[in-house]
Amino acid sequence: MSTGLAVVLIVALVATIATVPHYFGVKLPEPDSTVVFSLEDSPQAALWNAAVVVALVIAYTYVALAIVGRGRLFELVMATVWFLGAMAAAWFYALLYYYAGLLHPAAALAALFAAPIVTIPVAFTVLKSGNSPLFGALGALLGAMVAQLFPRTTVLTVLAALAVYDFASVKWGPLNKLIERAVECHCPCEAARSCGRGAQALLPGLLVRLGKRAIGVGDFFAYGMAATFIAVGAAKLGVVTSLAMLAAALAAIYVGIRTTLKWVEAEGAAPALPIPLAMLAPLLIVVWTV
Repeated sequence: MSTGLAVVLIVALVATIATVPHYFGVKLPEPDSTVVFSLEDSPQAALWNAAVVVALVIAYTYVALAIVGRGRLFELVMATVWFLGAMAAAWFYALLYYYAGLLHPAAALAALFAAPIVTIPVAFTVLKSGNSPLFGALGALLGAMVAQLFPRTTVLTVLAALAVYDFASVKWGPLNKLIERAVECHCPCEAARSCGRGAQALLPGLLVRLGKRAIGVGDFFAYGMAATFIAVGAAKLGVVTSLAMLAAALAAIYVGIRTTLKWVEAEGAAPALPIPLAMLAPLLIVVWTV
């Protein structure tokens, strides 16, 4: 299976899981603005939220850069992060299906209490198979969650900010340094690629290995966020329209990834967000204006 198709299948599954409750008229409680994020649907709030998200991503990347060469510490930190992320996703989607009337109150309550136990294997997966597609799915689920919790203008602004950051960071910033550091720490030779181990095998919980390629978990986050925003936004026009828009979004992601992979072949590395998100831009704007 090609890398592009594998990514699309994961995103399709996640977007479907996130969108189905909206076909049944789900009404989530209105969240309040937090100390960090503003949930007003205004340009000012969107710019602030996007700046906070990018700042958190940068901080997270630099923390990873600081510990990537310190034995098991990196894996333990990533295991903790994914345990908490998986638990948050389990809680959110249990409540989402409950508010849609698709999950019995007793089942929803059981899911909330069971989440900390059920998600423990996710932490162990980091230690045993850190590049599993499971992390791509979880990343996409978290992105889909954000798409449903944040105001629409914020979602578009965050996606645009992530695309710009991804380009700059892969080319000149911390992501590029993180990959180089991972290869240097685990493969200290002049030609790291000749050692038979790429960075995709050295950054458990951050990169997902699909075939011969590796896609960042953050890329799945953005793909899941964008596809869900489109499908959920179009749900108010009917199920058929929503599914058609989702299919169009998945096709755009697939073509964008295929184009990006050609870029990778030409330069050795390339950001995975700018081209797919640029191709999704017309759909995102259409849904935003509905």
